[in-house]
Amino acid sequence: MNKICIMAEKRKVAMDHLIPLMKESFTRHAGYYESENYIVTWAIGHLLQLSDPEDYGVEGRWNLDQLPIKPKKFTLKPAPIKSKKDQLNCLKTLFNRKDVALIINAADAGREGALIFDEVYSYSKSKKPVKFFWTSSYVLKDLEYALQNMKDMADYSNLISAARCRRDADWLYGINLSRAYSVVNETAPLGRVITPTLALVVERDRKINNFVSEPLYSLKATFGFIPMQYRDKSGQSSFKEKTILQEIETEIVSQTGRIVKVLNTESLLSPPLLYDITDLQTEASQKLGIPVNDVSEILQTLSEGGYISYPRSDSNYLPSSMVEDISDIITGMLKIPCFSETAAEALESGINVSNACFNDDLVTDHYAIIPTGVHPVDLSDQANAVYQMIVRRTLIRFLAPAKFHERELVLECQNHEFFARAKRITCLGWLQHSEYSPASSNLPNFPEGKPLRHQKSSINTSMTRPPQPFTEATLLMAMKSAGKSLQSSSLRQSMDQRGLGTPATQSGIIERLKTTGLIARSTSGHLCGTEKGKKIIENLIDDRIASAEITGEFEYKLKKVEDGELSGAQFMADLSHLVTQYVVSYKNTKKQART
Repeated sequence: MNKICIMAEKRKVAMDHLIPLMKESFTRHAGYYESENYIVTWAIGHLLQLSDPEDYGVEGRWNLDQLPIKPKKFTLKPAPIKSKKDQLNCLKTLFNRKDVALIINAADAGREGALIFDEVYSYSKSKKPVKFFWTSSYVLKDLEYALQNMKDMADYSNLISAARCRRDADWLYGINLSRAYSVVNETAPLGRVITPTLALVVERDRKINNFVSEPLYSLKATFGFIPMQYRDKSGQSSFKEKTILQEIETEIVSQTGRIVKVLNTESLLSPPLLYDITDLQTEASQKLGIPVNDVSEILQTLSEGGYISYPRSDSNYLPSSMVEDISDIITGMLKIPCFSETAAEALESGINVSNACFNDDLVTDHYAIIPTGVHPVDLSDQANAVYQMIVRRTLIRFLAPAKFHERELVLECQNHEFFARAKRITCLGWLQHSEYSPASSNLPNFPEGKPLRHQKSSINTSMTRPPQPFTEATLLMAMKSAGKSLQSSSLRQSMDQRGLGTPATQSGIIERLKTTGLIARSTSGHLCGTEKGKKIIENLIDDRIASAEITGEFEYKLKKVEDGELSGAQFMADLSHLVTQYVVSYKNTKKQART
């Protein structure tokens, strides 16, 4: 009998979602489960890796004559981990079994998921036909829809080409630049992500060290009994020059001003969006003092225990098909004393598709990090604290928004404008279940034209402050938003969803910078560049190597490859040309040093 072999990216997905979907009785085997009509198996992330330079015949001590290293064809080899080797061999056998008539790729719906399957399928040398099972949702009806609407592997050829380009280009760029720099200077890892991330820390250090604090002046005045502040016609209320404020203060002393405008507005503060990995790592690090890499490990443990959804998601949103599932999860929280009150209020507010967290267009390979409804037992204190953060954020998202009344009074005195603002909470909404507690103030509702006499005034002085050193949490956020500083709007847009690195790799990049001695973490948690790290940035042959621009160009062109507007061969040719330029520049630097 012909069978269908289905490969998930992770065992948990195979066990929790694919096996139940097939509605057959399965028998467990080493590395897979089998029923009458199906074989369900899985990868363990990337099971293969690109070959090393030595595998292409580049041996001996590093030297510039070997560079650039450009394999005519990139080759793969099994990852050097026994569990991965075993699973790879299992997949190779399954893909070539005589009774397997069709292979289904059910890896994560995205570029890396497609690559993980493509690498295994190519390695297996199987000639069996392939279908892609494509979904970002594990809701039963979405799984059934994906199963009924599978497409041929050929329909994803551009996506696979872009994934191969990303993989091969990172190797070509990192290997050649690292070796070229190391020969000319000292041994150091250079790469498309690690070097710009190091540059963020080094540049922040430079700004802090070079910062010179300057005074800023503001004019505060009380009219009637209302404390107000002066602002100029552009709306500025803090100034570097003191003399102009002194002149204005002289003019208004003992004068009467009049209210010229009263602005009353109602505003809403919606609950925060659900967590993605970066938001969660950042907040857990800041609130709980857990290093970001440890947060990743805790999330992995929670996910493997079945307590939370996919732990490395870069999305804050859920598919609209999950409305019922979320309602069931929150209903289950009624039984947990520490969550019951918030859960009851969330259900009373209503779980419906109009909530902004349900957005099919903004769900990426995975939806936001949420609890599954399975309640954990025997967690460590840190794991329990992280789990509670996830549950509370999920519950809070479905509470009513907080409501505020805001009032601004604008007074004119001697042709100078003064203002006062107040903000009053009218409905706490989700804030009553939050640690956030905004101050509340009020102002009288004066009619326009109301005269108010000047009572007193003073010129206040404050000092500008240097930027704060990075922590692991704030560096993560800087990596996520790195593309916003790029000049080109197309490059900014291409990095809008990705930043420097991916959610799965960003904390590992920070850890690698620490372990290689390029940045250091102080006892207070601040990160700073080491002397070695600073020298790397200072000695780069081109400032672009230290910027997010290269990644922006990568992502911009990779999107074109995905869309079929640029061939993979042309992408690699462009990257190869850039790498050659950098290698030649380092060779010239070495020659100049000799002379």
